[in-house]
Amino acid sequence: MGHIMEFGVIDGKKVELAILKKGKFVVAISSFGSTIVWYGTKDRNYVTYHKSVEGYVNDSTYMGKTIGPYANRINGAKFYVDGIVYKLDKNDGENSLHSGSACFGNKLWTIDGISDNMVTLSLCTKEEG
Repeated sequence: MGHIMEFGVIDGKKVELAILKKGKFVVAISSFGSTIVWYGTKDRNYVTYHKSVEGYVNDSTYMGKTIGPYANRINGAKFYVDGIVYKLDKNDGENSLHSGSACFGNKLWTIDGISDNMVTLSLCTKEEG
């Protein structure tokens, strides 16, 4: 059975780590950014990671984080739909990279459930209410 442990605190809110094990392999996913923190065996991690949640808060590389609501670089930090211009955060020079400050990877998710082989996380954004 998977289990949940505390990973740290951000702005007074608890950050959790969901840990799943299958044979000798382990995966750990943080509720901060729905971030893959560990994938490997107990002795070897196959992903680049930080040892604390603070490392992910201060990281600008999006390492292991869930990217969204849009990914990649948007030129000029704006786009058009049906003639309407949508302006985005400029966080990569004059461009917007991985949703800027709205990036799902910089939000605190909720761990809704965990089993032997699955963890379910959710995030309520402003657009959803």
